Amino acid sequence: MKEIIFYSYGDSNKASAWSNVPYLFTKELENRGILVRRIDISPNRFINKIWQLTVARFLNCFYPNHEYSWIRTSLFRWLTERKIKRSVAFYHTADYCFVTCFDYYNRYSDIPTLLFSDWTFNILIQSQKGRELYSIEKSFARKQAEAIRNAQVVISLFPKSAAIMQEAYPNANIRYLGENVINNLCDTEYQTEELISKKEKSDIILFIGQKKYIEGAKLLIHALMGMRDKGKNYQLHIIGMRENDFCQLPDFVKCYGYLHKDIPEENRMYYQLMTEAKLFVNPTPVWAGFSSMIEAMYFATPIVVSPYEDFVATFGKEITFGCYNNEFREDSLIESIEYVLNNEKYAVMCREAHRATEGYTWKAYVDKLLKTL
Repeated sequence: MKEIIFYSYGDSNKASAWSNVPYLFTKELENRGILVRRIDISPNRFINKIWQLTVARFLNCFYPNHEYSWIRTSLFRWLTERKIKRSVAFYHTADYCFVTCFDYYNRYSDIPTLLFSDWTFNILIQSQKGRELYSIEKSFARKQAEAIRNAQVVISLFPKSAAIMQEAYPNANIRYLGENVINNLCDTEYQTEELISKKEKSDIILFIGQKKYIEGAKLLIHALMGMRDKGKNYQLHIIGMRENDFCQLPDFVKCYGYLHKDIPEENRMYYQLMTEAKLFVNPTPVWAGFSSMIEAMYFATPIVVSPYEDFVATFGKEITFGCYNNEFREDSLIESIEYVLNNEKYAVMCREAHRATEGYTWKAYVDKLLKTL
C-alpha cells in the first residue's frame, strides 16, 4: 500500500473533522509511509446554512424530525460524484479509495473502495430515531445501499451495526474488526496510578455530549441535586453543551460547549477534565456517546452508562469498570452513581477501565484494517 485517496466530510488535516477520526486515521497512514491524497467532500457552509434555515424548516412541517439534510439531496450527490470522478482520474496511481462514510464508492475506475463509518442511514433512523424512513429519505438510503454493495470492503466501528448491515446486505464484504479506537490527542503520557491519585481526590462528575443528549444531562443534574441534599457536594462539568441550552442551571454545573482538540487551550481543558474526573456519566438510553466514553475509560475513569446494544456487545453484560444504569430515572441513577463512588474497589474500577481500552490505539486499529485489504 503506497498511495490512498482519502475522502471525508471535513478537512482531514484538521482534528475538528468528525470527532478527530479523519485526522488521526490519515496521520497513522502517513506514519507508515503511505501517501494520502485528501479530498474534502463536505458541503459549502453557506449553502448548507441556507438549506437548514429554509428548506429543512419547511420539510419539518410535513416530516417531523426528518434527517433529509443538504448532503442527502440528489444535487449534492451529483456535485460530490464529480469530485470523486476527477480525483480518481487525477490520482490514477492510487492503490485504494478510503471513504469515511457509507455514502459513496468509486464507480469511475478500477481503484478499489473501502468504506469506513459507524452506522448506515437506515440504522440511524430505525434504531436511534425509532421510526421508519420518510419517503423523502428513501432515495438516499438506496444510494447508500448501492455503495455498500459495490465497495470492496466495508468496515463498521460497532459490532451491532455491523451485524445489522451483514443481515441487510448478505453479499457485501462487511466487517467489524473486533475492537474500537480512541481518538486521543493528549500530549502528555500518564501512568494509571498517577491518574487514580488525581481522581480519588476529585469531586468532578463529567458528562460529554451534544444537545441531542440533553435529557440525559438534565436527569444527571437532578440526580446530583438529590445527592447534594445529602451532603455529597460533587461538581458537574458538561462538555458539548452551553448554559443557554438549559432553562436554568444550579451553581454546581459548569458548561464548556464543544472543546476543539486542535485549539491548544481547549485541548488542555478537555484533557484536564478527562484526567481529573472522578466519574464519567451518560445515562441517555439507546446511545450514550461511545467515543467520549471509551476515551474517559482510557484515562482510568469509571463510568455509569445505559446498557445500549453496541456498548454491551463490545464490553459484555457485566462490567468491572463502573455499572450499567438500567432505568432512566433519578433514583436509579443516584443508586448507580453511589455504587461506584462509595465502592471500596474504586481504584480497581479505574484500573479496569484503562485495561479494557488500552489496546484501542490507532496504530493497532490500522494494523488490523490494512490486513483486511
